[in-house]
Amino acid sequence: MRTYSLRAALAVLFLFPIRLFSQGYDSLMWVPNGPVNAIVKSGNDIYFGGDFDYMGKPTGFAVPLDINTALPYFQNFPKVDGPVYAIASDFKGGWYIGGSFNYVGNIPRKNFARIKSDGTVMPINIAPDGPVYAIETSSGGLGSPWVFIGGAFHNCDGQPVYNICQLYTMQQHIHPLWIPNLNGPVYSIKKVGDQVWVGGSFTNVNGFQGTGYLTILSVLRNFDPTLYSLTNPSGSIFANPNPPNGTVYALYYNYLNGKLFAGGAFSYLGPLFRNHAGSIVPSTYAITNWNPNITGTVRAISGLLPGPTPQTDHGNGGNRMMSTAVANTIYLGGQFTFINSIPAKGFAEMDANAPNVLSTSTNNANCNGSIWSIYADKTRNRIYVGGQFTSIGGAQRYNFACMDTNGIALNLVASVGNKVRALCVTGSLVYLGSESPCMYGNPSGPIASINTSTGNVNAWSAPVKGTVNCMGLSPGNILYIGGAFDSIQGIARKNLGAIDLGTQSVTAFNPGCTGTVRTLLLCNNKLYVGGYFTYTGGQQRNNLACIDIPSAQATIWSPDADGTVNTLVLNNGKIYCGGYFSNIGGSTHEKIACLDTVGGYAINAWNPSPDDGVYALAVTGNTITAGGWFNNVNAQGRNNICSLDLGGGSITSFDPSPDDYVRALGVSGNYVFAGGNFTMFAGQPRHSLAAYDHTNGQLQALDISLSASPLVFYLDGTELYVGGLFTGIQRDVHAYFVKIDTWYLLGENEDDFTGGDLAIYPNPNTGHFSIEGNFKNTSWLDLGIYNALGQKVMEEKMSADAGSFHHDFDISGMSAGIYYVNIFDGKTRRSLKIVKQ
Repeated sequence: MRTYSLRAALAVLFLFPIRLFSQGYDSLMWVPNGPVNAIVKSGNDIYFGGDFDYMGKPTGFAVPLDINTALPYFQNFPKVDGPVYAIASDFKGGWYIGGSFNYVGNIPRKNFARIKSDGTVMPINIAPDGPVYAIETSSGGLGSPWVFIGGAFHNCDGQPVYNICQLYTMQQHIHPLWIPNLNGPVYSIKKVGDQVWVGGSFTNVNGFQGTGYLTILSVLRNFDPTLYSLTNPSGSIFANPNPPNGTVYALYYNYLNGKLFAGGAFSYLGPLFRNHAGSIVPSTYAITNWNPNITGTVRAISGLLPGPTPQTDHGNGGNRMMSTAVANTIYLGGQFTFINSIPAKGFAEMDANAPNVLSTSTNNANCNGSIWSIYADKTRNRIYVGGQFTSIGGAQRYNFACMDTNGIALNLVASVGNKVRALCVTGSLVYLGSESPCMYGNPSGPIASINTSTGNVNAWSAPVKGTVNCMGLSPGNILYIGGAFDSIQGIARKNLGAIDLGTQSVTAFNPGCTGTVRTLLLCNNKLYVGGYFTYTGGQQRNNLACIDIPSAQATIWSPDADGTVNTLVLNNGKIYCGGYFSNIGGSTHEKIACLDTVGGYAINAWNPSPDDGVYALAVTGNTITAGGWFNNVNAQGRNNICSLDLGGGSITSFDPSPDDYVRALGVSGNYVFAGGNFTMFAGQPRHSLAAYDHTNGQLQALDISLSASPLVFYLDGTELYVGGLFTGIQRDVHAYFVKIDTWYLLGENEDDFTGGDLAIYPNPNTGHFSIEGNFKNTSWLDLGIYNALGQKVMEEKMSADAGSFHHDFDISGMSAGIYYVNIFDGKTRRSLKIVKQ
């Protein structure tokens, strides 16, 4: 009988999950590794473009992998919501992690956290106010490990601490007696006996000059400050007579030969030439004769040797080893191309005593990019590397790879969407920290597509060399794209071009554009183009032009905007534009204007004049809504969003006053979706996303928080596709692109709906209500109650005897507020709003 481990079963579940909507959004939909700026739909496919080159599963920025399968450890391991730059063992099967994040799982942890092997986030919450780049741990200290933390922070654990501190693990706070105060970032730390060697971009420690880039601090001998007896308790400075002349990024200590290896962006150690790497004897501070003369920055150093007692372990350039062999072999990673004139791109194996590249591993590895982290594991004869590459060890690998000691890639494939900055092996797990929120995907972009029927990413993507800012789809299924790029599918196209989605090939349309294109508007055989440029379609055109599509030539339409044009909409034969201009169409119009489509003249009577930039426009009935970064419109106070009469440009009474800019607007029936950098909208908490009824200005119940601004909306029925700058939604890590199900908002929303086949009463109610009605061709109904976030709070499946039903609900235990009842008969849905008082 075949058996399966729980870990393997959960890993398979992670890779083949059941699709579900969590808190009103599709939490399992693949995401890109960079911002999404534009969205269109063709048939069953949603196309989106931006500044990305990879699509993958939304795993968060750090993932522990099974060391034998490279599958995630288990599905519900807490996601980290920002880049992870450093990982170190806690010597109990878990890890300390550092980076630039705010949450681990749903738990607030700013830039530093400890995670147990079962995924539990520990209560340590020292919250450095800047990124953490280095963590060094070693066992000892009365049963608690030494933990040193370095980065670019000025406050930690509620007190002034500059760029380095020691964690007092027994009390879960930083040690109050060890505060060296460095004046620049720390990138590497290595404990050697009673010394703490620190590398970074600083130039002094505690105000002492001559301690730049690589300094030596004392170690507290006892964690109990009442027993502490050293004369200088604040991380006193040892003499370092041979500091480098540039930044140190990596440190590695070979305790068998007593040498400390340093790598970085320097060219000298003390008076001796040591180009980007050198070694020092810590006991005497003497520079050794090891001089590899590397042409490029060194980011990581590791080696194959047994761990000393007490063992040390950290994953940012130097690691604990579990063997007794090959003490003189070390590995270098970085952004270099030669070592002593021998080709060695990004990765090299070297002799720790002689500065010669060991040819076997180096030639086999043949990295085509850069290495930022290395973990050499002699126990398994493996070298784990992370960085920014697509090929290493003779195989295609994206930013993470596992090689044998001959430099041959092993079949442990865990594709990562961006640079891997940290690696740490603990037991049977390798924990990866990266600058990407997604893994287990494929290169794709900066245009990709998703099938709306299956939710799967389509295999085809457009290899555009640059960034896509805007797209427009013609009835003939031609996708027009604008942005800042040089080519499409290898064919030269400067910032403006087109793809036939039927043949998936570049068309002949090639007007060229001398600057960035920010917005497109299709109208019959014309393409209106806005942005920041001076020439397009063979003619001089400042920031705004009309291109004749068949000829790819600019028409005579030339409004001559004197600043950037961000957005264009067409209504009733007029073009409305917004941006950062002051003069357009032959007259003064600040930031917004209405232009005729014949001569390009501005309509002078329509001149609202916001006092700052406009990013988005949307027509809503007889009005046009403008979003941007302004405080006054028509000399009246309007913060960041306003509604204007389409005819005369007069301002309406609509005034939700979001507390920061609005970048995106979308319209569905009576509803307007607004996205931006705000946290308050219409006097209510709304984080970057809000919805309101434009007929009465009433804020709607949609309350789904995004971590940063949306840049574009696309409404497909009741599904809202959102692209932008965000990397999190509802504290879940879901980056740059998301589908939000808004059926509960866009369905029937009368306070007391009564129809021929359905009734709900009383409404409002104090905790009890009833639903009754008639449904044809069904004998059962699913009834679900959702809160304002789209979370299902109650569900029942009931019989509809002869097509009629009556059901009483008790929601007395729920808090007061707005809820939505969804009734599904197997084919159609009805949505009703109820109010509990």
